[in-house]
Amino acid sequence: AAASAEVAAAVKNSIPFVDPWQWMASEVPSTVDDVFKQAKAVKKKALLIGINYEGTDAELQGCINDVNTTKDLLSSRFGFKGDDDYMMVLTEREGRSDLMPTVANIRRGIKWLLKGAAPGDQLYFHYSGHGTQVPDYEGDEADGWDEALCPLDMVTVSGQRYLPDDELRSTLFESLPDGAFLTAIFDCCHSGTLSDLKQVQLAADVSLQAGSRAASSRSAPSGPGEQKGTPRFY
Repeated sequence: AAASAEVAAAVKNSIPFVDPWQWMASEVPSTVDDVFKQAKAVKKKALLIGINYEGTDAELQGCINDVNTTKDLLSSRFGFKGDDDYMMVLTEREGRSDLMPTVANIRRGIKWLLKGAAPGDQLYFHYSGHGTQVPDYEGDEADGWDEALCPLDMVTVSGQRYLPDDELRSTLFESLPDGAFLTAIFDCCHSGTLSDLKQVQLAADVSLQAGSRAASSRSAPSGPGEQKGTPRFY
């Protein structure tokens, strides 16, 4: 019975977190040894960011709670380890300056999340906080505005600091190795296009016009005219 439970746990941890249907269509391990090898090879890492902006006029109430709940869910249901090697949590309440959700620490966290990523790895990015729009200086947005995340130190005496969608696309999505899985949750305003992918697909019955931006290596399949939406989670 103990051996069976161990095999079951190995199988569970070997299934990609983002797209189990794609995994099911791929080669299925044929022996118990193959299951253990595959389970051992899969690495799961998570970067969780929650900002309540405590003591400011922009204070929120539930973002840190969202992150704590997500951390428990990933550990209890999806096999993510909670130690520092596999999970980084950035909130105002971590008690360490290097874990405050500043723009520098969020950038460092993204690099940490993708460092050493390989095919089959399962990565999770979660942001709960404010989102905003800022002028598009690159000229790649039809409406003239970039979407952006608002770090804890966004407004300072030296100016504004933020994380625009162009940066998130290049450092988070386009840096993802082929064959690795990434789930990115943006719980904020203007979240619909924060991934800055060519197409944003909202639901199975929604048709969206294909964007004019050059296709990213992580974008949905593209083609001329309208594209029929399929469920995606970014």
